[in-house]
Amino acid sequence: MMEKHELIKHLSNLSEKYETDNKTIASILHGDMGLLVSLLRHETSKEHKKNNLSLQGYNDITGLIGEISAILRALSIKLNPKVLRDLGLLKMLHSFNRDIQESDEVLINYSDQTNIELPFDYNTRIKIFRAYEEIINHFFYFLNYKELEVNTYNDAEYFSFEFTNANPNNFSENNNESQPKDNLKFIETYLTALNAKFNKELNFKTAVTINIPLTQ
Repeated sequence: MMEKHELIKHLSNLSEKYETDNKTIASILHGDMGLLVSLLRHETSKEHKKNNLSLQGYNDITGLIGEISAILRALSIKLNPKVLRDLGLLKMLHSFNRDIQESDEVLINYSDQTNIELPFDYNTRIKIFRAYEEIINHFFYFLNYKELEVNTYNDAEYFSFEFTNANPNNFSENNNESQPKDNLKFIETYLTALNAKFNKELNFKTAVTINIPLTQ
């Protein structure tokens, strides 16, 4: 069996490779794919000016091009989040919560009581954020909850997340099983690389708490 320090090193290496691949894909989406979309927009405009394309056809195609551009931009940001790099973890969480609520019929009641400047470098921030993403996905897309309470706070040693189902009836209304499944084992293992404390209560309230040492 792999020793804990070997597991942490292995997880860190996997995480770094994953983020390197994400940056490469984001660069392709933003650069090469973005250029192709711009060329398509230019050619569409040129054909319209030559009267080879009706106004309705031009509007339809440019509308689709706009949708493709928006999708490529959203994917690029998700793969290589500029807000996380430039403005920090808490700003990224606010942005992510807003975006997920705008795109899906879900509600995140988010409260931040953090009273310090978080000392994490970018590599640590991205690991924390990826774990946050997965836990949000677990609640909304695996357990089918529609409302979630999320609290962030700190003490002298830890930065902490607390996730709680805001409406305990959501589980019984949207799931056929009597108890939620434990689908968080991967996140628990992933967070080992940050020496985080991971606690969960798998009941109808379903609370998950993560404590991440401020010193990494």
